[in-house]
Parts: sequence; C-alpha cells; structure tokens
Amino acid sequence: MGASGLAQLTEAGNKLMSTFTATLERANGLLTPQNARNISQLISRLNQAATGVSILTRELQPAARHADRALESADAFMQTARSTVKHADTLLVRAGARGGAIDAIRDGALSTGEAVHHLEGALLYQTLPRVNALAERLSRTSDSLDRLLQQIQSQPQSLIFGLPAPTPGPGEPGFQRTGEVKR
Repeated sequence: MGASGLAQLTEAGNKLMSTFTATLERANGLLTPQNARNISQLISRLNQAATGVSILTRELQPAARHADRALESADAFMQTARSTVKHADTLLVRAGARGGAIDAIRDGALSTGEAVHHLEGALLYQTLPRVNALAERLSRTSDSLDRLLQQIQSQPQSLIFGLPAPTPGPGEPGFQRTGEVKR
C-alpha cells in the first residue's frame, strides 16, 4: 500500500523546507563581514577608475581647444604664405622701383615670421605640455585598470573571498625554506 496524497505532500514540503534552510545557511556563510569588505573594496576601485577616466575626459577638452587655436594659427600662417607667394610676381615687377618692392617683401616676410612665431608658441607652450600631462595620466589609469583586471583574471575568487594571505617570509610563523618539509 502506498502513502496517501496528503502524506506525500507533507513529505515533499518537509524536504523542500530542509533544502531551503540549508541553502540559506550556505548563503549566510558566504556573506561574512570580510567578504562584504572585499566586495566594497572592489566597487570602490572600480569607482576610482571610472572617476579617473572622467577626469581625463574633462582635461582633454581644454587641450582640444588649444589644438584648435594652434590650427587657427597654422591657417593664418598658410594664408599669409599664400598671399606672399601670390604677390611675388607683382613685387618682382616693381623690384626696379626703389623702396616700394623691398618694403613690400620685408612686410610680407615679417607677417609670415609673426604667424610662424604664434604657431610655434601655441604648440610648444600650450598644447604639447597639456597633451603630455594628459597622456601620462591616461597611462597611469590604464596601468591601474590593467593590474586590477589581471588580478581578477588570475584570482576571480578574490571578488568574494578577498586576496589570499601572502606567503610567510623569513622570521614569520609558518615560513618554510624551499625543499624543507614542515614538521
């Protein structure tokens, strides 16, 4: 004779409750204060990395504006150079006239020199130092993210359990020399 439907239902309910209780106990064991701190540290590191990327993005914007100014200076230089070349034929014809042609050539050369000077100043003293600083910060942030990702790849369990304790060194309890058997 088999058990009644009510008895089977009661037995299945008891098994379900014991399985559920065991699962809750295991989950509670994983959520220790140390594991919570480890997860909090991971979130903090990821937040710091995101903040670093955000700062780099904000700092890149002024450098881009300075690059625009440098390009404007280069454009002014090119316009001046075009104007100088365009009027070269006219100046050569007037070269026979005393003072006029030589003064025009000198003025064209001076304006070209000024444009080159402005371009050089914008590139050397404004744009390049900011680009270098930005590249250094980007490199440091990238290195930090790379180390974090390598750590997570090599020890994914550290997300839950934290980093393993370092191997004891000489003079510390538990230290073993290579090839020595602990007794």
